[in-house]
Amino acid sequence: MKFYENPDRWSMQVPLTAQTLNVTRQDRHFRVDVNGENKPLADLYLIPAHRDQVQVRREAYLEDHSEALALYPRVRELIDYRVRVTVAIAALLLAQAVVGILVFLKRRQKATLAFLTLSVGWAALWLWLAQVYLPA
Repeated sequence: MKFYENPDRWSMQVPLTAQTLNVTRQDRHFRVDVNGENKPLADLYLIPAHRDQVQVRREAYLEDHSEALALYPRVRELIDYRVRVTVAIAALLLAQAVVGILVFLKRRQKATLAFLTLSVGWAALWLWLAQVYLPA
């Protein structure tokens, strides 16, 4: 903050890589310039809004918003469902790994059988997702 008298009268400098941006407010006048040049980048004046104009704009916004809601369907909120599906998938992966290891240890067959067991389980999960969760 370069200068501060009150909320309506202040000045500040913002250092940039090659230059300095100056922002000044004096009552209802905002001025933005670079390196103190006489030609401002922005010269703005605040105009107070009338209460009835604000109310008219608000009502127009609410009407437009309700029309937009009628045009576009609501999006399904699936966060809780996706968390449950994620937990179920993790449990399924763990269960398949345990079953695959038990089959491998019990029957003393090669690791191919355990891999096949896991692959079939994941293929079943894929079919369920494709047919139930994401139907065309």
